[in-house]
Amino acid sequence: MWLAAVLVVASRNCVLAASEPAASTLRLREFYPPADAVVDRNTVLSAALDYSIADNQFSTKTYFVHALFNGPDGKTFNVSNKIEDGVELRQQAGVVLLKYPLKRDWNDKYLAKPVTVRFSVLKRVNKLDETIIAKTEPITYRLEP
Repeated sequence: MWLAAVLVVASRNCVLAASEPAASTLRLREFYPPADAVVDRNTVLSAALDYSIADNQFSTKTYFVHALFNGPDGKTFNVSNKIEDGVELRQQAGVVLLKYPLKRDWNDKYLAKPVTVRFSVLKRVNKLDETIIAKTEPITYRLEP
């Protein structure tokens, strides 16, 4: 009797684990300038990113890709005031192209130098909040000596 109960519990745990949702992904396909290149305020970052959104109720005007920079406190930021300033994802999976001029953030006191950027998918949670659901590995650039 006891052995049967243990097997049922083990079986239930396996079913629960198998039904966990897959994570959303964001992967750098191509980017320019290359990592460790010298950048300045006139540099424009360009990236081609493969993405997949793990949401069975995917809808437009909900997911946006942003370039986020390291701040001196270790947090990430950009100077965008709203989520719509990013590139909207209109399909659940695909390739998105993003261009981001560094001059937008270059003189911001929160921009840590050398410059480190990562691309992130932000999901709108409500009218005032969003959350990061996927991000790339960070890319670090050097400054002119």
